[in-house]
Amino acid sequence: SMVIQPNPVPIGQQAFVAISGTNAGPNDAVGLKITVPIPPGATYIGSSPRPFFAAPQVVGNSVIVTANQSIPSGSLLFIDLNFAPTIAGTFSATATAFTDTLDPNTANNVATASTLVTDPCSPRPRVTLQAAPDGSGHLQVVVIAGFGNLLQIQFGTTANPLVNARVRVLHRTTDLVNGQIVVLATGFTQVPFEVTRITPGQPVMVPLIITDGCGAWNTFVGGGAGATGF
Repeated sequence: SMVIQPNPVPIGQQAFVAISGTNAGPNDAVGLKITVPIPPGATYIGSSPRPFFAAPQVVGNSVIVTANQSIPSGSLLFIDLNFAPTIAGTFSATATAFTDTLDPNTANNVATASTLVTDPCSPRPRVTLQAAPDGSGHLQVVVIAGFGNLLQIQFGTTANPLVNARVRVLHRTTDLVNGQIVVLATGFTQVPFEVTRITPGQPVMVPLIITDGCGAWNTFVGGGAGATGF
């Protein structure tokens, strides 16, 4: 049998594959070998020493675990393998046992299990647009955290500056300057700010660098000369 823990497992943590079985006999098992193909999107990390078995070896795209002695009939066997999933989705592993001894029942020589791999950085923060609540007709932009707290937002950079835009965090009385960073207190999951076009009939652009627990994410709000709401 096989069990994979934890379930789910976040990317960046290890998936522990525990394989167990019994030599149901009637003969001792000679030349026992267990093959576990490395699941797609995963890296083999290592294993824990177990009785009857030599250290696992990676051969091609499989982990091979070989017994270092014959396995007496009735013996319980345990193998632990550790993998690091690198992509979100279903992580599935299959173990197949082979032996040089005649096996009267090969149907029970395969075990499979799976777990869900989650991406702790998904979804990333999103940006929504709506009318400002003061009735001015200006555009209110709301940055909403995707998976957790927001850390900071930078408005424009030297290379990608604010263009024809007056930006103000909602309920504050001063405009933000190009490159300004607004650091957020712990617990913030959304930040509303208001964008106003300075010169009518000209394009407006507000580059944003939004930082959360998974790093920085670049996006922007804005539009051409005919864009409404600014």
